[in-house]
Amino acid sequence: MSGLGLAIARADGAGVRSRVFDIVLACVMAALITIGVWAELAGWPHPVAFPVGAYAIGLAAAAVLLVRRKHPFVCTIVVLVLIAGYHAAGYHGGAPVLALFVALESLAAYAGSAWWIAVAVLVVFVWQVIPALPPTPTPWDSYATTGPAMGLLFIVALGAIARQSRIGAERALAAARETATAQARERIAEERLAIARDVHDVLAHSISAIAVQSASALDAFDSDPAGARRSMERVRSLAKQSMPELHRTVTALRGDAQTDASQPPQPSLADLEDLFEVARQSGLTVRADTGGLHAVGPITGLCAYRIVQEALTNVVRHSDASVVNVSLHVAGDELVVNVTDDGTTAQADLLDAPATGFGIRGMGERAAAVGGTVRAGPRPEGGFEVRAVLPIGADVAARAARKDPA
Repeated sequence: MSGLGLAIARADGAGVRSRVFDIVLACVMAALITIGVWAELAGWPHPVAFPVGAYAIGLAAAAVLLVRRKHPFVCTIVVLVLIAGYHAAGYHGGAPVLALFVALESLAAYAGSAWWIAVAVLVVFVWQVIPALPPTPTPWDSYATTGPAMGLLFIVALGAIARQSRIGAERALAAARETATAQARERIAEERLAIARDVHDVLAHSISAIAVQSASALDAFDSDPAGARRSMERVRSLAKQSMPELHRTVTALRGDAQTDASQPPQPSLADLEDLFEVARQSGLTVRADTGGLHAVGPITGLCAYRIVQEALTNVVRHSDASVVNVSLHVAGDELVVNVTDDGTTAQADLLDAPATGFGIRGMGERAAAVGGTVRAGPRPEGGFEVRAVLPIGADVAARAARKDPA
């Protein structure tokens, strides 16, 4: 489960537990207040006119606690009014005051502003006046009133502490949501960039080769029908070769869930010869040195394949080269890829052209994704060179997996 999902699930669970706790708390307070009322009535030597009213007021004070989180001020005022009514009715003692303890804690902990803590303190002093009123006055400064008042102030302090703890938890949850949202956006951006690179690699390579073969077919249409036919057969072959990769890329873009068996396989270093053959069919002489690549992992292999593919595509599209040298060899724990040509038309313009430079930029992004580097530019002796240094081995896959927090 993602960090955001876990945080939301915890918040939902806490909400359910809070509601259950409030119901249980209200029931417990109702029981305690009922026992208190019974004890106070039983210990009062004078007859009580309407004892049922004392129980009703006590139960009402307990019931109001059910809204103590959503409406703490209303809860506190209603409980305070019920306490005043209990005293005004002539009932001895103050059992409903137990509900005021809970209401004041809620007012300090859950009210919208910290100023409500001061309101809770003010309520304590207001309550202290109630026992001093008739018909059964008790001095407001006697221990019978100051003792509970000190307890109420202590409860307000506990509510203030709980308030700070709750605010800290809410801020942590908001931070977790922001972090998870940022991570999700980053993953989406990375996926879109990867898909864009795949689309560019497949289309640029295939369409460039198809354009060359189509031009050859048109040139030879009248003078060499057999040659034109061969060129068109190559066009058809190139189109068929590009379709599986396009299908896989579009499937990823749509987000369709498919099994691995239904997906066309990703190209690897074993498919380099197909790239060389397409380049040769476009009129280039390709000299390849690709021995000793058995230690290269699949992630690095795919990256190297795409870099060679893009480099050959750029030669076909943007250079008048006749010979391309492709070298892939392992040096220590790195795979070194070199693609050079003998063209006299500089490909260096690609480095500065934002509209046409996605290929070279994509090579750099692919290499950086596996911890490697790419350098592309003209050679002093003429032509153009693409040189990539990529890490190899199982550590590449492990490093790539660590980048995905899901």
